Amino acid sequence: MLELLLRFRKNPVAFTADVKSAFLQIELDLRDREFTRFFWTDNLNNNPYVLNFTRVLFGLRPSPYLLAATLKHHFKKYKEQYPHTFDLLNSSIYVDDFICGRNDVPDALRTTLECLQIFSDASMLLRKWRTNSKQLDLLWQQEGVETEFSETSATDLKPPIKVLGLAWDSEKDLIYFDPKDLLKFMSRKTESKRFILSVVGRIFDPIGILGPFVIKLKCLLQDLWTLGVDWDSELPPKLRHKWQQWSSEAEGLTEIKIPRFYLGDVDQELSSVDIHCFSDASKSAYGTILYLRFVTCNNKIETSFICSKSRVAPLKSLTLPRLELTAALLSARLAKQVSSCLKFNANIYYWTDSLISYYWICGDSSAFKPYIKNRVQEIQLLSDPSQWGHCPGKDNPADLISRGTSAVKLAQNELWWHGPPWLKLAPDHWPNRQRDILDSELCSEELEYRSSVHVAVTQQRESLVDINRFSSLKKLLKVTAWVFRFVNNARIVNKSMNFYITADEIQNAEYFWLKYVQYEFYSAEILTLKRNEQLRCSSEIKSLVPYLGEDNLLRITGRLL
Repeated sequence: MLELLLRFRKNPVAFTADVKSAFLQIELDLRDREFTRFFWTDNLNNNPYVLNFTRVLFGLRPSPYLLAATLKHHFKKYKEQYPHTFDLLNSSIYVDDFICGRNDVPDALRTTLECLQIFSDASMLLRKWRTNSKQLDLLWQQEGVETEFSETSATDLKPPIKVLGLAWDSEKDLIYFDPKDLLKFMSRKTESKRFILSVVGRIFDPIGILGPFVIKLKCLLQDLWTLGVDWDSELPPKLRHKWQQWSSEAEGLTEIKIPRFYLGDVDQELSSVDIHCFSDASKSAYGTILYLRFVTCNNKIETSFICSKSRVAPLKSLTLPRLELTAALLSARLAKQVSSCLKFNANIYYWTDSLISYYWICGDSSAFKPYIKNRVQEIQLLSDPSQWGHCPGKDNPADLISRGTSAVKLAQNELWWHGPPWLKLAPDHWPNRQRDILDSELCSEELEYRSSVHVAVTQQRESLVDINRFSSLKKLLKVTAWVFRFVNNARIVNKSMNFYITADEIQNAEYFWLKYVQYEFYSAEILTLKRNEQLRCSSEIKSLVPYLGEDNLLRITGRLL
């Protein structure tokens, strides 16, 4: 869904439609209809009789899959005839909604007519077409396309519609979260954990335009869980005040709207495109925000909000540098998703205001503790350390996610919507990306270097025979016996000239391999038992009560002993 919305904002001409009664257009196989039986009666005084559905049901768990699979199967027929529309349909359908965009009106009209033809061949109707282009809307009317408001004139104002849960004002080409239903629900003035959770569930913000405001409510909900407040109990006074404050600020959500099209009113060719990713964390939350920075052929530089992600800090206490690193990882993951979705030929830059996490990302991951190592490895897999830079905290828009803000302040915050002012300047005016970090700026304990353990090896055991070359134990023992005889003959004068391996030699070879394997896997246990000490609780074989026999082989106590 996020990728659909990201692509929806990519092109200047956008349009949407939906499939009329989509599920009911798909017929069920005769063998599957028996699983959709139900009781029915025309008269309550008569006994009910059994019927079954013949079409895919709306509301069943497999129904969206059946619809999607059927559509994709149908689209394959047009791969050669309409190659561009075929690719578009495969990436622009969500259940029964069609969400698309094109670079110009003629291309959009051609796509519309081809889509109508493809769906018509499947006895399906694409209807309720809506676009931000008045020219395309007029062309649709001339072609007889059923638009969202076919009965209204082109000059009439059209109310916003829902696009995957977000409101789209096609007249002004703005997208936003419509808080009307949320405010109506909150007017009940209930104050409980159950009610707050319901409020959180009613906020649908897949691209994260409300991140700094919503994160405050999520942190409040986490506090309620931490304190163990019951579902319908009264809120503690301090948390009740936070909830009342957040509720009073929710009306400001009506002010938050962003342009649907990334480039806005820019109609010039672009000379370069960058994606800038900022991340930040606090003890309560962390997150990331992405911007599109583009330079026109006239050297005009503009920035545009792409999306953001916010997370509540885990209940398990983590140091602030670790949370900053987790935010950086979230930034790298989101940037990967966005870049592969939008397919801009863009350079990607990552920014953090944490010197320690910046030091980790640019360093050797193997030098740090496992928590740091694992995340740095993934970050370095998703990005190159040279793409990362350190920026001042006051210039980091992700700081708003980590500490939260009110809806009214968020709507007026230029840093959140367009990034730091230096993004609109040439790279020479950016913070020094490859700055050297002084030792005095970092605390060695916070760097969490991996501890080095030096082990003195008291005995080195090397096998004269490569055990991996044998698939048979019998052959391994026989070859080992021959090797031992050769070594023995090289050391003593009275050499064994027997042409056959004896039973004693086979037994000695078996004894050698038993000791070799035991020492390889249980050397610590063997040394402990030799010192007549108790095995550690972490030992895998402690419960078996092992002991050393007279032949120094590791054995376990059996029932017969």
